[in-house]
Amino acid sequence: MPPKSIQLCLFLFYSPIKPFSTEGKKKSPFQVFLDQFKDLMVVILIGAAIISMFSGNEESTIVIFAVLVMNAVLGTIQHVKAEKSLASLKQEIW
Repeated sequence: MPPKSIQLCLFLFYSPIKPFSTEGKKKSPFQVFLDQFKDLMVVILIGAAIISMFSGNEESTIVIFAVLVMNAVLGTIQHVKAEKSLASLKQEIW
């Protein structure tokens, strides 16, 4: 008979009841886009852009904000694609 830890792993893997399911309320792409701005480095860059704006350097401000928006758009696209891939894998496995 296998050890209890192996029995538990087998039970959790083959059980129709998933106690640690990652299924939950899915975020909309807009919410994912907004979540991209919660990173500490992004907040620091937003602060730098605001300081740059008040110091009269509009070019730097525009470049920083453009990079932040492009980063958020690419992060959102990557997140949505990853969710679709995960759903596809789950469908194949289960």
